[in-house]
Amino acid sequence: STMIIIGSLGAAILLLAFALEQFGVISDKSYAYDGANVLGSALLGYYAWVGQVWPFIVLEAVWALVALYYIGKRLAGGSK
Repeated sequence: STMIIIGSLGAAILLLAFALEQFGVISDKSYAYDGANVLGSALLGYYAWVGQVWPFIVLEAVWALVALYYIGKRLAGGSK
């Protein structure tokens, strides 16, 4: 179903960002890393919202907000 695809894609994006950072391919201080975290957690958050899985909704919302905070901080000229 569409929801399975959305949830799976979100999880894959988060896991890929994590693996790439762990192997030194991308930095945890990069737009790519934080952008992947925003996108992946937004997709998983939507998946959780549809299923009304509240602990997972909170987890994904916080995950996305933290990544967005650091993107905004970087755009404003600050560092992580």
